[in-house]
Amino acid sequence: MNNAQAIVAHPAKHTISPKREIVLREMLSLAKMASMIAVPFLLITLAWI
Repeated sequence: MNNAQAIVAHPAKHTISPKREIVLREMLSLAKMASMIAVPFLLITLAWI
């Protein structure tokens, strides 16, 4: 985590409830996994055309 991310993340902890923060983190990790799976298929599909 660099300084800019730390500055952005620090005040957010006071405004977002812990449960919601966990849900957001889980959704972000799921989105990252989905993009890791989808991007190679997209490139293969584009190359196939």
